[in-house]
Amino acid sequence: MDKTPGKLRTLNNALIFSVHFYNTVSPIPCLYGKTARSGFPIPTTKTMERNLKYYTAARFVNLLGTGIYSICVPLFLIEQFQTIFSTSIFYTLIQIPSLLFLPLLGIFLENKNLKHVLLESNVLSAVLFLFLIGYMLFAKHQIWLFILFSALEKINSSCFNVASNSIFARIFAVETIEKANGWKSTVDNLTSVLAPVFGTFIYAGFGLNIVILLNAFSFLISFLFLTKISYPETISAKRTRLSLSDGLRYITKNQELKTLFIAFMLLNFLVMPTANVFAPGILKIDYHFSDVLYGLTSTAVCLGAILSSLAISLHPKREKITVFFYMQGALMIVSGVLAYGLHATPGLFYWLYLMLCGLSGYFSTKVNIPLMAYFQKQVPAHQQTRFFSLLTLSANLMSPCGTLYAGTLCNQIGSSMAYASNGLLLVLVLRFLFRKSRWKNNTLF
Repeated sequence: MDKTPGKLRTLNNALIFSVHFYNTVSPIPCLYGKTARSGFPIPTTKTMERNLKYYTAARFVNLLGTGIYSICVPLFLIEQFQTIFSTSIFYTLIQIPSLLFLPLLGIFLENKNLKHVLLESNVLSAVLFLFLIGYMLFAKHQIWLFILFSALEKINSSCFNVASNSIFARIFAVETIEKANGWKSTVDNLTSVLAPVFGTFIYAGFGLNIVILLNAFSFLISFLFLTKISYPETISAKRTRLSLSDGLRYITKNQELKTLFIAFMLLNFLVMPTANVFAPGILKIDYHFSDVLYGLTSTAVCLGAILSSLAISLHPKREKITVFFYMQGALMIVSGVLAYGLHATPGLFYWLYLMLCGLSGYFSTKVNIPLMAYFQKQVPAHQQTRFFSLLTLSANLMSPCGTLYAGTLCNQIGSSMAYASNGLLLVLVLRFLFRKSRWKNNTLF
């Protein structure tokens, strides 16, 4: 017998140990006070601080590993097939199962212990990537198997994201949810800066196999951090007949929630194409800036987002986020107009655009964190998995539609004016949307 089965058996034993540890780990002493309006016990301050520390640590490790892998996959595909078209086909195919599964995901997670869901998601990801490393080492490269692994991981990643957004009402008190979202956003943006740097370095030096192996271990480390989170053991949740239409009806009946849901979809349609369409069109095609200068604009966005996240986390205060919605549109208009009018002075344009990118990251985070916190506070805890699966589905549908629309518009009127037009459309539609609504929560809106 060759050495291959023994190596795989060692990996399998490690996974069995991790699952055994998950099932036998002693319960964490957790002090909970009286029951909140959501039906979940209110955790003590000490418990919430512990939960925040381990939640952010688990998320950081998880996203860093995933981010490094995500950066390296396009490099691997281009190296294998020497064409961008194959990369676009790959990402389209792995998205389809996730999109089909998302409407049912919230129903599936309803009344589940979300800590267990996150733990199981990490173990499943580790298993998938350890099988993938075995496939890469010992089998012939067959792209359909690589697509299958990636599609399964995409579904599992969607499950992790929905559960990680829905767990806030269980492990944090209502008044600390916005602060927790601030730290979550800080971690997300920090990994967005670090993952491309680490990913390209590791891939160039050691290849995709080491990237996959590191990603598998990142999930196991994330698993260990998540075991430390205190989760209420006794929850009085009613077992009801579950249907997707219930989640849709809840959104449509609540005028405030419906308006913000539509605004969120609008941001994904009009603003999300910035990274994939508008920024490359303006900086690379119109101005012919180098890859280094182009990459710095993404760094500026992330730094602005990190500063905003830290400000919300360290000094939380009530602000009217409708102002930041409008600021996002205004920045798009200004950026597009400057890009159109400053061709004669590209250096001046670049520094102004870099500053606007930082402001864009700052103000978009000022929208995203309070908006997510609002959803987590206002949507009943037992319906949050359904709600966030619908929210994720809408984002996954609106982003590619917005990208297609933006690309078509750029071909017709140029990247600069198309960007300004999207910003103007955003402001006009938001103005109409917000004027039609009567906000009950005036301190926030």
